[in-house]
Amino acid sequence: MNILFVSLRGPTNENRRGGAQDYIQYISAPWVRQGHNITILCSQELLDGVLLPDSEQVDGIEIIRVGSPRHRIIPLLMETRRRFDATDIVIDNIMGFPLFLPLIVKPVPLLAIKHHFEGKSFTKSQGLIKGAIGRFLEEIMQPLIYRKVPFVVVSTITLDEINNKWIKPRAEIRIIPPGITPFQLDENIKKYPDPTVIYYGALDTGRKKVDHLISAFRKVHEKLPDSRLIIGGQGPDTEMLKQMAAGLPVDFKGFITEAEKSEMLQRGWIFASPSMTEGFGITWVEANSAGLPVVGYDLGLDTVNTECSIMVEKGNVSDLAAAMIRILSNEALRNAMSLSSKKNARRFDWGKSSCNIMNFINDVK
Repeated sequence: MNILFVSLRGPTNENRRGGAQDYIQYISAPWVRQGHNITILCSQELLDGVLLPDSEQVDGIEIIRVGSPRHRIIPLLMETRRRFDATDIVIDNIMGFPLFLPLIVKPVPLLAIKHHFEGKSFTKSQGLIKGAIGRFLEEIMQPLIYRKVPFVVVSTITLDEINNKWIKPRAEIRIIPPGITPFQLDENIKKYPDPTVIYYGALDTGRKKVDHLISAFRKVHEKLPDSRLIIGGQGPDTEMLKQMAAGLPVDFKGFITEAEKSEMLQRGWIFASPSMTEGFGITWVEANSAGLPVVGYDLGLDTVNTECSIMVEKGNVSDLAAAMIRILSNEALRNAMSLSSKKNARRFDWGKSSCNIMNFINDVK
């Protein structure tokens, strides 16, 4: 089968990761081994000021990038139009702005993947004008244009949001959560001697709210002077966040490899990620798999539970700090939550997710 993914951003062998990109990479890599031809068509983008390759192979998947970082959507749609009739199915990996592929790829079967809705974070990440356009496209136009398209969603909260739009979907929607790649835990790796909070992900103050994490950690450090915060990842607000953390024991690691991530999680005490919106929260489960309890904002997701996490009211920095202090200062609680964390993570498996989506593809076709 020839399968074409269309996505604003795609996986790469370079030092860059992302939840939505990881999702399409990890679900489709097994299909390559089964003999299917997989292409991910995406827009060109910069990484540390350098363009990503126009084409590359990632896990046997062909990655094709078109356009430029400033002119992304039109070239992507034009190339989709050129390629779609040579494929058996097109999969629309919706990231932020919907691409409205139902208007382009007829009569080829189309399946859409929706990770989460941007909502108000559009304005914070894109500015007033682009943010308003994004919300209009997401809230008004997407439900209309995609009403007859089968959807994969990663959680019940995304399913509820789709079903509560002004136009109800008329095609099937299946919840297929992402999996995780289990870390090879090393018994020789010891915990940091000091209470250590771990975060990795995009460094932005719009959706991920790393600024809230630093503000909360300031309160943690006042209560627990030997505590420290380690932050892995890259993003548009890196320099601002470094300035905000000045004077605190906060270590910015930049991009981290999978091996570095594994060691960091095994040595950390808790994982904190106060995102304002998430479709699933893959980093929460990755942290759980290494035995780390999670602290964050309550987004209504069932990815984690009260035995392996403390989720507080969205935007409440004081409660975020109190939750971190509670776990960091209570070894018995931390150990109990660590066991529950590992148990929770075992629910999520990439092989199962990949198989479920292929079954959905066969049903759609």
